[in-house]
Amino acid sequence: MASGVSVLNRYYHHVESLCGYLEKVINPACDVANGFLGHSFLPLATDTAEYKQLVNTTVVAIQFNDGTIYSQQIVARMPPVDLKMRSVIHGAQAKIRRPWKTHDLLTLSHKVAGIENSGINTIVDSLQELEWETLLRRVGMDVMIHLLTETSIFISLPNDCFCQMSGKFIHYLTPITQGRTRKPLQIGGKRSHVSNGEQELPNKRLKVCNSEDLDNKCVTAANISFVRTKILYSRPSYVPNANRLALGLPPTHFLNRIKSSFDRPGYLDPNNYVDPDPKIQGDNARHAAKYVFSRQYNLSNPFFPWRKPVFRAHRDNSNKEAEIQNKGPCKTPKRVKPILPYLDQMIWKHGKCGYKPLLDLVCPSKKKKGIDDKLILEYCSDQITLQSQQSMASFHFTIGSSSLGNECAEAKHHAETKPQLSQYTCSFSEVYRYVTLVIKTVIPAAFWGSKYNLNVILRHVQTLITGRRYESFTLHYIMQGFQISDCDWLIPPGRACQNTRVPVSDAIKRRELLEDFLFWFFDGFVLPLLKASSKCRWFNGLINRPPQTTFYTTEFSGCRNRLFYFRQDDWNELCAPLVKDLTSYRFEKLTEVQVTEILNQRQLGFSNARLLPKETGFRIVANLSGKKPVLQLKGNSGVHNFMAPQNIKTSTLSVNQILQVAFRILTYQKEQDPHLLGASIFRPDDVYSKLKAFKAGLPRDSGGHLPKLYFVKLDVQACFDTITQVELLKIIERILSDDKYMIQRYGRAEISHDRVKRMFVKRAIKEDEYPHFVKYAVELAQTLWGVILADEVAYQYTSREEILQLLRDHITENIVKIGENYFRQIVGIPQGSILSTLLCSFFYGDMETQFETYTTDPHSVLFRLVDDYLYITTSLSRAKGFLHMMNQGHPKYGCYISREKTLTNFDYDDQILNVTDPGQRCFPWCGFLLDMEELTISADYSRYHGINLNDTFTVSRGRRPGVVFTNKMLQLSRMRCHVIYNDSDLNTEHTVYLNLYQHFLVIAMKMHAYIRAGGLGHKINESFIFRTIEKTLSYTYARIKRRAAEPIAIANKAICNVQKDIIIWLGYRAFHSVLSRKARWYKRLLGFVRLELSRSRYARYQRRFRTLLREGDADLARFEF
Repeated sequence: MASGVSVLNRYYHHVESLCGYLEKVINPACDVANGFLGHSFLPLATDTAEYKQLVNTTVVAIQFNDGTIYSQQIVARMPPVDLKMRSVIHGAQAKIRRPWKTHDLLTLSHKVAGIENSGINTIVDSLQELEWETLLRRVGMDVMIHLLTETSIFISLPNDCFCQMSGKFIHYLTPITQGRTRKPLQIGGKRSHVSNGEQELPNKRLKVCNSEDLDNKCVTAANISFVRTKILYSRPSYVPNANRLALGLPPTHFLNRIKSSFDRPGYLDPNNYVDPDPKIQGDNARHAAKYVFSRQYNLSNPFFPWRKPVFRAHRDNSNKEAEIQNKGPCKTPKRVKPILPYLDQMIWKHGKCGYKPLLDLVCPSKKKKGIDDKLILEYCSDQITLQSQQSMASFHFTIGSSSLGNECAEAKHHAETKPQLSQYTCSFSEVYRYVTLVIKTVIPAAFWGSKYNLNVILRHVQTLITGRRYESFTLHYIMQGFQISDCDWLIPPGRACQNTRVPVSDAIKRRELLEDFLFWFFDGFVLPLLKASSKCRWFNGLINRPPQTTFYTTEFSGCRNRLFYFRQDDWNELCAPLVKDLTSYRFEKLTEVQVTEILNQRQLGFSNARLLPKETGFRIVANLSGKKPVLQLKGNSGVHNFMAPQNIKTSTLSVNQILQVAFRILTYQKEQDPHLLGASIFRPDDVYSKLKAFKAGLPRDSGGHLPKLYFVKLDVQACFDTITQVELLKIIERILSDDKYMIQRYGRAEISHDRVKRMFVKRAIKEDEYPHFVKYAVELAQTLWGVILADEVAYQYTSREEILQLLRDHITENIVKIGENYFRQIVGIPQGSILSTLLCSFFYGDMETQFETYTTDPHSVLFRLVDDYLYITTSLSRAKGFLHMMNQGHPKYGCYISREKTLTNFDYDDQILNVTDPGQRCFPWCGFLLDMEELTISADYSRYHGINLNDTFTVSRGRRPGVVFTNKMLQLSRMRCHVIYNDSDLNTEHTVYLNLYQHFLVIAMKMHAYIRAGGLGHKINESFIFRTIEKTLSYTYARIKRRAAEPIAIANKAICNVQKDIIIWLGYRAFHSVLSRKARWYKRLLGFVRLELSRSRYARYQRRFRTLLREGDADLARFEF
């Protein structure tokens, strides 16, 4: 577990305690007898606890390039009697006023002239407290000014956290190059020399291009990744001047610019055939070379990104025409000239390639003949059910009637027999065969050099197609196993034979050319076959039409990280009637004039929407987190650029970034008035506190048993799409009770997965409650570990009316782009917004004021996670009454219950489709399993049943696979360390240890799946895996103990009696149970695990936990791994 000092070591060359630093910087020879202070700063027995803590626990950090380090020790002179820290701070602020001293904490919120305050700097106020005044009297003014101006001071906080008090804001510092040797701080004295017995070795040359070395080194292949998310959510492209889909490479691809594959003639008359002009052929080949070998022409490329500021790590490189034109004519590099014939051959093959016939051959259309729009609309189950429920609400009927029961049963049968969307997807093998055929048809075989090299590349192509969401792999990973010596085109001109010894310089050049080609092959050829360009362009007179291609790639709701491929033409036909139906009652179409007028008058822009498929339906999801794209509309008055400052009030921020201020203010109101949220819960902490208090208040019989408990689980049908906008705005107006708010912004830095994670955090408070940051940092540190906190001091202010107007625009004027058209949402609130959960919670919290009969009863409790209700009571009549009330619906709030998702543990009537089995002991809700007799809680692993565990994680095929593997294992171990699973006062001992055993089983299964997916490369080091298992088990115990010491656990009087030996034994037992089923892969590893299990200190646990092991292993059979 990383400490706060380890974070500082990433940014400062020298980090030391204040006491140790002052001992070095103050000249001890100048003693008090001669009028000097010497080392009188050392704490005395009579000093206050605050002063002792300041001197002993405060840390001083120095960057060598951040100010001048004193070469001589400082003389600590006695300060004047009336000298105060306020005067010293003013002197330090005046000294800091230099061009290179920007973002210094002492000068923030102070104007340059006269050191005049323009805001309140509570860091400066903290430096004037009594302990700092004491330190000033003991070290003198010179030393104190040195500390404030030449160093960065960090005071200690609980849990090894620190708060920055002086120096440049840590978030604006550049990390120290990890390969550089850290030099010791020299304060006075002679320069140190190397002893005779030791030799100072030079630093090892870095292979990775760091931010400080960009001027001297290039980015290596190990740092260049191909991100698969670029293939997601593409829209179709059309052949220029034709109303048909462009299958294959996009129309804007340079190969289509040179020789379009869409204009292939059906028949060529040999008698009229004319040979192409050799000069044009040569020009085309040289033009193609500038795309394939951009580095050789000094064009923008991933190996030298700083040469072109516009280059991004994963930018779209399909269009370099403007850059090539600006560069002008240039000489073809010597090593590229022999490759031009192969590029000319590739252009010719591309022009003759029939992309669509190849697609129809190996990946035929899945759309069934005779399917009509009405049948396609059957997929939209949520919307159809919702409309039928709203229409039924206008009629009066008797609950439990036979006719209604028959209708519900018929509806359930209809839902089960509906066709599945997965029937229209293309399999991985079909997509792979299509891409393979195109590669063999278009790319000349000479580029591979041998069949072995082609097979190596095709395996990586298969990995790209079958990989999970968010997975990536590097250029270095692709080149592993590729035989460079087989490629004759890499041999320099004039070399007679490739079997002679290759000079080092030539070998480096050959690898460089191969890197250029393989990067283009994957990024500029394979990915465009599967995906669309991420950059929008003006094309063919249409509105912002991006060039898209063959497949539409998306995830399925409920299938985790697995991706699915639809043919683009199939996807369009499936979605067209559905979009038309959805926009008929949820959205209204806007004209170009309306869109221009709305976006001109507000800060928020628009968002792109997509359809997320479910097994039997769709869900509209808007991307509110993406940067605002350039919107162009072409009307009668010409082209309107929606990002032009003179036309529209726009921002490069995303919609969610603009809404951050509103989110923080609503969060503040949530914390101030939690009763406004009703039964809302947001995290496991809320469930834990509420459930434990409820259980503690229940009566028990003489045997200590709880009374009979009745459970009701309900789900609001399409909650985000049915919220009444007018009613929601009225609720928000009542919630925002203050006229003005202040937004505090501070920085957090911590080490996560061996990397420093820096972020800015905002929080809102009332204007008159100006926060004291150091006191707030002490509160924050109670729930953190090893974090550096730094106040940005300059705060933002906003008024109630500004926030209300922003929320009105967001709720009532939500502009969504679906396809090529723009719509305004007229019902519900936007999904994908950072405000959605909060708005939903406030909305249903207002509705729940009508539930007082059910929520004020001490023997009943109501939970709601967004739209999922759970009601627990000791009264059967109350349970039935609550169910009856919710089934009636709440038209004022648009709230209707999904009867298909309703679950109870008692019989009600025929309309309830789901009742727990008589022998079932646990009740499921939102990932939890609640024991219906003892009210204990455990994790619900049923979501893993029926799916492949391979779809639940991602594999990183890049640098340091062992470090990534260890971090993933530790991250998995944290998931069930919450006190809600390990509190012995809430759960029985059996439940606590069963939770841990099941958790270790899942970790072991995911570990096996990760290793088999290639997460550790081709060679598996079983000793390393065993060490990782040991570290995981020890970390789990430490994490459980830490969570048990957090404020939420202390406030609820948690009791955590887990024993380390038992946890470690259960972990080894779980890994042995899983890995023994895959014994042929882990023979040596299983030997290590068996050796640990055979130790004498674990001997008694096998009999003690026999029942627990049997229950845990029974669940193991339901997993597919």
